[in-house]
Amino acid sequence: MKNKSVVPILLVVLFLALCFQAEAQQQKVYRAGVLMIGSPDLPQIKGLRDGLKEIGYVEGKNLLLDIPATENIDEHRPIAKAYIEKKVDVIVAMGTTAPRIARELTRDIPIVFIGASDPIASGLVKSVARPEANVTGVASATDVELQGKRFELFKEAVPTLRRVAVLYNARSENPLHAKSLALVQKVAPHLAARGESRE
Repeated sequence: MKNKSVVPILLVVLFLALCFQAEAQQQKVYRAGVLMIGSPDLPQIKGLRDGLKEIGYVEGKNLLLDIPATENIDEHRPIAKAYIEKKVDVIVAMGTTAPRIARELTRDIPIVFIGASDPIASGLVKSVARPEANVTGVASATDVELQGKRFELFKEAVPTLRRVAVLYNARSENPLHAKSLALVQKVAPHLAARGESRE
C-alpha cells in the first residue's frame, strides 16, 4: 500500500520546481528552509528530497536544504527569522502554525505548506484557487466540520464507546485547534445520547 503522503509531497515538489524557476542554470544553488517539528528523517522530508532529486535538484550540487530538528513550535519563529535574513528561495512549512509564523514574518519569500488544516479559515490564503499571497501548498483538510464527522465515524466504529480523551495543542497559534475542540465538545453529548437510546 502506498503512503498517503506521497501525492501531497509530489504536488509540493512541483510547486517548488516553479519557485526555483527550473531553467538551465545548473550553476545556481537554490536554498530552501524547512519549518517543522521533529527530525529530518520524517517520511515527508524523504518524499520532498526524492521528488526534488527527480526533477534535477540535488543537495550539495544545486540545492541546499536547511532542516533543523525541533521539539516544539516555539523554535519556529527564530528559525524563520534566520531564513529571512539568509534570503532563502523558499520556506517549506509543515502543518498550519509553522506557515502562519512564516507568513507573519515575510510577504516576499514564497512559503509552501504541507498538511495545513483549512488554509482559508486559518488565514493562510484567501481562497484555494487564488491564494493571493506568497503562500500556497497542500492542505490536509479544508473544513473544520470534518472533525465532528470523524468523531461520528469513530462512534459508529466503536458503538460501546463511552469516554474519549481529546489531545490538542492549546498553545498553538492555529485558531482551528480551539474550533475543532469546540466542535467535538458539541457533537459528543449527542453521540452519547444516541448510543444510550439504542440500548
